[in-house]
Amino acid sequence: MAGLHVVGEFAALGGRGGSGTRTFGFETRLAWEQVLAADGWTGIGWPVEYGGGGVSRPRVIFNEE
Repeated sequence: MAGLHVVGEFAALGGRGGSGTRTFGFETRLAWEQVLAADGWTGIGWPVEYGGGGVSRPRVIFNEE
């Protein structure tokens, strides 16, 4: 996967976990998702009161561009 630069304990995932490999490295993927969530990188469009970042969809699109 181009642009994938994951290192350390999560490097073994190597971009896997999609269709056909959903169970590959489940515990490691779970830990990775928890790190992302703790740092505000998941659910950025969700309301803050539900654990999200509270970012509006247009703002997300603007920032991506």
